[in-house]
Amino acid sequence: MSRDKKKPKSVIPVSEKKYPKTSERVPGKKIPVIAEEVSLYDERKAAWRVSKIQLIDPYGWHELDAAGVSRIKEKLATLERNTWKEIFVRDARFNH
Repeated sequence: MSRDKKKPKSVIPVSEKKYPKTSERVPGKKIPVIAEEVSLYDERKAAWRVSKIQLIDPYGWHELDAAGVSRIKEKLATLERNTWKEIFVRDARFNH
């Protein structure tokens, strides 16, 4: 069994005289724009603001006991000794 090819309901002939027109020429390459140079943060030390942690649902901070909070505090203090480059590049496999 062979299927019949779909046929358009109407056929509009395309004139060879018609060409697309533009008001200005578009450059052929894209140049990405970023707000700031990413490498500016590489050498800065990490810092955290935890004064506004919500101790209610839905985030679950209220479910932590004193030992859990202490572990988080120790981890953040350890990370503050490093630069962002050390955290995300050098030690990336440990800080996921």
